[in-house]
Amino acid sequence: MLKHYRIIYYSILLIGIFTSCNKVKQTITKPPALSAEDSTIVANIEADLTIGNIDSGLIKIKQIANQENYSNHPLFKLKLLNIKARLLTKSKKFDQAVETCDEIISICEKNMDELRIPYVHANLVKGDIYFDQRNYQSAYKYYYQGRNSLNGFEADCEYAQYDYRVAIILFKQAKYSYAIENFKKAYTKYLQCNKTFNLEFRLQEILSNVGICYYKLGSYDSSLVYYNKSYQYLSGIQPKDSIQVMFIEIAQGVNKGNLGKLYLKEGKFETAISLLKQNIVINTKEKHDYNDALTSINALANHYLLTHNYVEFIKVTNIANTIPNIYKYSEQLKNLYKLKSEYFEIQKNYKSAFEYQTKQNAIKDSLYQIQQINTDSDIQLTLKSLENENKINNLIAANQSRSTYIYIGVSIAIALIIYLITLSIFLKYSTQKNKALKASNNEIYLQRELLNKANQEISYNLEVLKSRDLEKNKILSIVAHDLRNPNNAILSIADTLLESKNLDEEQKELIGLIKTSANSNNDLIQEILYFAKPGQFANSSDFVNVNCKELLEQTVSLNLYKASQKQISIELKDIDPRIEINIQVEKIRRALSNVIINAIKFSNHNTTIKIFTTNTLEVVNIHIKDEGIGIPDRIKGAIFVSDPIIRRLGTDGEASFGLGLSIVKQTIEDHKGKISFQSNNIGTEFIISLPVVKQKS
Repeated sequence: MLKHYRIIYYSILLIGIFTSCNKVKQTITKPPALSAEDSTIVANIEADLTIGNIDSGLIKIKQIANQENYSNHPLFKLKLLNIKARLLTKSKKFDQAVETCDEIISICEKNMDELRIPYVHANLVKGDIYFDQRNYQSAYKYYYQGRNSLNGFEADCEYAQYDYRVAIILFKQAKYSYAIENFKKAYTKYLQCNKTFNLEFRLQEILSNVGICYYKLGSYDSSLVYYNKSYQYLSGIQPKDSIQVMFIEIAQGVNKGNLGKLYLKEGKFETAISLLKQNIVINTKEKHDYNDALTSINALANHYLLTHNYVEFIKVTNIANTIPNIYKYSEQLKNLYKLKSEYFEIQKNYKSAFEYQTKQNAIKDSLYQIQQINTDSDIQLTLKSLENENKINNLIAANQSRSTYIYIGVSIAIALIIYLITLSIFLKYSTQKNKALKASNNEIYLQRELLNKANQEISYNLEVLKSRDLEKNKILSIVAHDLRNPNNAILSIADTLLESKNLDEEQKELIGLIKTSANSNNDLIQEILYFAKPGQFANSSDFVNVNCKELLEQTVSLNLYKASQKQISIELKDIDPRIEINIQVEKIRRALSNVIINAIKFSNHNTTIKIFTTNTLEVVNIHIKDEGIGIPDRIKGAIFVSDPIIRRLGTDGEASFGLGLSIVKQTIEDHKGKISFQSNNIGTEFIISLPVVKQKS
């Protein structure tokens, strides 16, 4: 009896070993290498792609395709078709580029054993084509299709290309922590590949990108480590021709610019300015990285504006005028227009300030739409969905294979059991097990049904909530857009009046103030539009270090005229000149102005508004105290919410909409601060607390 059981045991063990053999990773079969002549041709056309000679590259490929022996070596043809697809993508001929990729895929599918790598590359390029058209779902699909074709094979270099693309998408979506993970995965896998100039250049770029991600997250020490790693890696690359020399020079410029921006954040201004200027000199050269040069121009211009060095501000912003096709770099151009608008406002040249503000808003609206497309497409969810779909398909295939093996095993077992005397005992035991398994399966089925019903209910509730939220956002957007037209009409009338020669200086100043107020209204309308979409507060790059005293002085000067209409004096004293805060200047200035205007609105004539600060090492408290009519007890609990109950007229009958303080509270909290108030029948004191960056000694 024991002998018979041993026979069954060893038979089943043999089947288990047999079924596990298919899990060993295979090595990809590579086609014969290209000849030296073909390799030179491919490298020559690849160079055209690299330096942007699109037409030249396409003409060369067309000439080669007309030769009789063009298709003798399939790998040579596939490499040229791959370059052709990328050239067509650069020239925005997306349909032709997709057709070219499909041609490659069709050729490879006929011989996947030898042409698996070209098949992967074609899918990755096809994904790039759809990504350039912002068709992200299709892009992710082809990226994953290329990667999925590598399952079961050793192909670190190709996996690295996939991880790198995912990291770039996450970087563009400002998901910097996830981008860092994927950049590091790609870097580790690229290290297993044969060293070429393109690979080494990519490795230093990845190190630089990781540094930028840490910079965006505010981890400046980690950022500096990776910038230095990138610089060291770059120093070890040996260029072989003038094109490679140019690319190393561009990368060195980018590295200097990154370090310059980092040192600005750390207050090392002399070193930062030197590095940023070096970057500008390098990357404003022909065929260099103009976009990166613009980032350094904006960083320098912003520094000069904050330090009131207007001569250098004009010099550095004028450099931007020398950059060819500057309108291609929308994000940087928007930032440049914003800085110029602020400069002309400081110079009291309101007409020029308004012109640049208008240009900035036009680009901002366009970038906002692109950002929405970027944000709405979640690569992590999409790739997870594709991965789950692939796992299901693999499980189905595995189950089919296992069914075959089980059938063989059962056949052997039956043959052995027929031979054994213990057949009846075995069958009885087997029947008991099957009953238990059936009972377990029934229980699993019931649990699955309950889970499906719960998921359906959750999905329904989520759709209802989403629909209501969209309706609310739609109403907010419509109201904001409708407010723009009358406000723009005011701006147009103000411009027309300013062109009149019959105005005296006081009238011009008053009209200029009207124009400034209308511009502020436009900013407020834009902000309402942003509040209509969640998660639209700001990028960390919009925050700058500002001297608190200077900010308060500027804000008070903007509201002196309104105070003078009611003979109200604004007293600014006991302000610590050493305090600096890291903020979005316009948002905080608007929030402070809103509180000051409220104080003016609810104060009687011939009273005083006192503004002063108290501070600790971590926080500065800005006190705005009036001698007005105070806040009634009935509305104190609703003062920071948008509610009609809190609307009341000012002491001169000024209108109130009950919206301002809710936006102020949102703005302050988005800056990691808080706002509170104390009020009675002889006045109100608002206290705005913001984190301190540093105190100048």
